Amino acid sequence: MLPTARLLALAALLGAACASTPKQAQPQRVAYVDYRKNAWLELVNETHTGRVEQYSEVRENASRKVQTDEVMEGLLEVIRKDGFERQARPGPAPRSSDGQSVVALEIEDGDRIAHVVGFKGMPPSDHKQLLSMAQSFIEVYNLTYGLQAVETKEGETPFENPVGPTRNKAPKVQSGKD
Repeated sequence: MLPTARLLALAALLGAACASTPKQAQPQRVAYVDYRKNAWLELVNETHTGRVEQYSEVRENASRKVQTDEVMEGLLEVIRKDGFERQARPGPAPRSSDGQSVVALEIEDGDRIAHVVGFKGMPPSDHKQLLSMAQSFIEVYNLTYGLQAVETKEGETPFENPVGPTRNKAPKVQSGKD
């Protein structure tokens, strides 16, 4: 599916979730793990963690964002339609790779936690489904507004910095007279 068409379909499902009859929300969390980059991103609903609680406390990192109960319900519906339940294993995703694991998607829905792991050599159909699920998560994560107070050490920045902590220092200029 083209990215624009996929985004529109996701927006329609999320909109439908917002328009549906409200039900008693339960705590929900979706986490995306990229073992290659040692990255852990989370979306939680407001029933899981309130926005004020999440964003007003200083945290170690800014990887968790809070979304409305309705949007999270819609996201879970999309991920499940993409085949999560078929590939899921009970319990939390591994916290580190076994050398073969590349990415993981973890869902906490009420008191149930399950995960799907993408690994080197997985069947192409499973890989395609996992990519679709991960893309849905990333699209909603990137569209979710979040502010987070984080602690940094001297010379560190809370933002990705490929050059390292000295990036903002003036570069050395060589005169060519060496």
